[in-house]
Amino acid sequence: MFIPVCRLSCAHPGEEGKGTNGATSLFRVLFLLLLETNSFGANAAVTSCPHCEARCCSLHIQLYKQLRVDVNCTQPHHAVIVVDKETTTVTAACNETSLIHDNGCLTDLPVNICDFPSIRAVSLRYNNLTTFPRLTCLHRLLVLNLTGNAITQVPEGAFHGLPELREVYLDGNVITSIHPDAFDPHVTALQIFTIANNLLTVVNPWLFFLPYEFCEFDFSNNHIKDLSNEHHRNINMSENYGPGLVNFSYNNIVSPGKEFMKFGIKNIDQTMKFVMWGFDFRHNPFHCDCQMYELIGLFDNLTLFVWADALNVTCGSPPKFKDVPLNKVPLDELVCNVTENCPSSCTCTKRPYYQDLLVNCTYKRLPTLPDDTPEGSLTMNMIQNAITRLDWQHYLKRVIHLNLTDNHLRDIDWQAALALRNVKTLDLRGNDLHHVPSTLQVVSPNALYLDTHTLRCTCDLEWFAAWARYYVVAVVVATPILAVVFRHEVLVLKHRLFYRHHTEKHFPALLDDLRYDVFVSTASDSDNDATWVSRILLPAMDRRRLTYFVPQRDYLPGAIPMDEVVQTLRQSKCALILLSPDYLAQPICCFQFRQAYDMMVKEGRGRVFVVCLQKVKRGQVQDRFLRAMLNLNMAYSGHCPEHLDAILYSEDFIIVQKNMKIIITGGNLEDSKDALKLAETEECLFSTVGCHPTRSNEFDKHGDPDKYLSDLIELAKSSEKVAALGECGLGKVRMYHLCRYFERQMEAAESTKLPLFLHMRSAASDFCEIVARNRDKISGGVVHSFTGTKQEAAWILDQGFYIGINGCSLKTQDNLDVMCSIPCDRLMIETDAPWCEIKPTHAGFRSIKTTFPSKKKERWEKGSCIKGRNEPAHIIQVLEVMAAARQEDEEELAQIMYENTLRLFFNKS
Repeated sequence: MFIPVCRLSCAHPGEEGKGTNGATSLFRVLFLLLLETNSFGANAAVTSCPHCEARCCSLHIQLYKQLRVDVNCTQPHHAVIVVDKETTTVTAACNETSLIHDNGCLTDLPVNICDFPSIRAVSLRYNNLTTFPRLTCLHRLLVLNLTGNAITQVPEGAFHGLPELREVYLDGNVITSIHPDAFDPHVTALQIFTIANNLLTVVNPWLFFLPYEFCEFDFSNNHIKDLSNEHHRNINMSENYGPGLVNFSYNNIVSPGKEFMKFGIKNIDQTMKFVMWGFDFRHNPFHCDCQMYELIGLFDNLTLFVWADALNVTCGSPPKFKDVPLNKVPLDELVCNVTENCPSSCTCTKRPYYQDLLVNCTYKRLPTLPDDTPEGSLTMNMIQNAITRLDWQHYLKRVIHLNLTDNHLRDIDWQAALALRNVKTLDLRGNDLHHVPSTLQVVSPNALYLDTHTLRCTCDLEWFAAWARYYVVAVVVATPILAVVFRHEVLVLKHRLFYRHHTEKHFPALLDDLRYDVFVSTASDSDNDATWVSRILLPAMDRRRLTYFVPQRDYLPGAIPMDEVVQTLRQSKCALILLSPDYLAQPICCFQFRQAYDMMVKEGRGRVFVVCLQKVKRGQVQDRFLRAMLNLNMAYSGHCPEHLDAILYSEDFIIVQKNMKIIITGGNLEDSKDALKLAETEECLFSTVGCHPTRSNEFDKHGDPDKYLSDLIELAKSSEKVAALGECGLGKVRMYHLCRYFERQMEAAESTKLPLFLHMRSAASDFCEIVARNRDKISGGVVHSFTGTKQEAAWILDQGFYIGINGCSLKTQDNLDVMCSIPCDRLMIETDAPWCEIKPTHAGFRSIKTTFPSKKKERWEKGSCIKGRNEPAHIIQVLEVMAAARQEDEEELAQIMYENTLRLFFNKS
């Protein structure tokens, strides 16, 4: 009795003992069992010769009559086949034969092989074949196994004339190419083709785009980078291909989506034709950028119904995504840099998630808009340039977002305004606009952000009031009639104003009993909404270090949903409502919104943010407060990155964490007293006590230098809020009193045992001499705002000090190189606010990803920074530049530097 041997592992026939990857084997088990389901039972019948109708079973060729090869290894090319009946392993009932000569010295086929045209299997494993043998005379061949030879190519017509060929094994050769016409175009029997562990760099998929179901094509462990299409054939969407398993694991494929476009696949919907195939792309160095966007989006759908481990594909680059699984990559960060037609002083980034191309020309001092841009829908950031007039450009009709804040804009060309008819947001705030042309009426009032107080009221602006009438909130409350019609809009505005007034007195982010920053209210059965939450919102909140509650994920088992909503909302600062038609159709979601509005907005405890993920009709919105928020244009778009940033970086999400610590620097005795007084107002604040080198003459001005020093020491010992002595050190101008009083402050270090906060700027030799002379008095310290050389950095590290980095430390490429040479366990990060910001002229400026809205001092408003002034919040920019230059993960580097800071300043042991 014979039962077919099914290939349910990675081992080939005769190689069952070979090691396999467990995950790969299990994936194949699941896939191949599906293929076996309909045909396995038919193969359990008794048969006299090896027989296999199932797709994924291998013929047991040892059961055929075996032909013997007579060969002299001194003349291996003269081998002949000899029939030896005594060695036959089965009864005479099976007259079919096989040629098996493994582990031999053959360099070619036996010279008389064509005398045996009925051979069903040929196994010449581990011989010395260098060229692919011609087998066209063996028209009944079923199995060919040439594993472990030295074959270099599979030529054209290699398998022609073999209509019944079922299994081919070419593993472990040195094959560099397979001719696209190696197989007969009318092949109908091939089920297994393995060519693993070779030297392939290119493969033509038409080898496996077969018009019938097959078992496996294995190209694993090669050097494949590209898929070729020499004959320029396109996939016919009306025809069927496969399915089958195709293994590309352990190769060098960077962008599979780009490769499949060579075959006429233009979008991800067309790839659904292959959804039942088993493609294994694990362990390839995928470059996760915009070209991978649609493929990664497909992974989100596949993971809903395919075993997750089978899709454990990770990114190989860029560094921030290295080893990150495809289903964990934030979709909004899959971007590509574009250089063609990109303005020389700007950066251009293709962003598939937002369906736009970002042209970032922020802080470039440009006098006009760029002359040209790349193709596509444009989002243009022109913040803080020197543009005085908005002139027409040919690409303005493609602009969907244009930010011109904080320029010197005085006029807008009428043709330019007309060309902006497709713009969704046009931000003109922070300018000196006196006049806007009437052609600007093509822009929706909801899309325009404008400082109206700068406009000059002339007859030319008569159109403006009528155009903006439904946008100006004052109209809503102008008459009692309108107040009745729009009573919920009026109430929403009242609640909002009350909340602002309330939070000025009672800042909710500082309340100890709040557990979450954000309550996320989203539809439970919407795949699109769930994808946006998991791939966009949650990663963004994680980067912001916000705590959040997502009901579908975080509900306690057995809890009553409505009770859980009420309890969790009382523990949350803000609520995020993710609006879509699915959301409005679910009563629990509507309950969540109303509870959030009543408990947060009406009571003045927090904010409710509405984010539209999909377009909703106002008539579908039953809750009148929610409809009023939409009518007042108080909703954000989930597909506009600026809107999401506006929410997550609003004042409502200012975080004062228990582990947050801010050190305020003292510059002299009086400043140190003020710094300590301020530090004692908040738990997270600390201060230093010392005399800055530029203020060291105050020792003499005081009249009694010893008394001045003793006052510093007494102040430093007076409170546990004093974290260090300083800022002290030497600066560019070195005079006697600077060196003297720098050294006198070493006495304070010895007396207080506090670490030193040191200043060294262009004074390395004197600084090092003084420190070395007093090293035994110093318990530790950091040389902050470091701008020295690698040699100076090495000396500081040898003394056991840390080195602090801020914007001044990142001005030039040499500065970046020095910073990269410092071990991360000796680094600290700082802002030195209000000085030392990272400017556009700095070498590391291009690495900044996080920006903050800013206003000129005289136009400052809440939620903005003051233009030209460094802020503590800008420390994230220093981190981004440092991590990019060092090619390290931002989170890991930040954690290390945070621990360094605790170790030096807050180690009470």
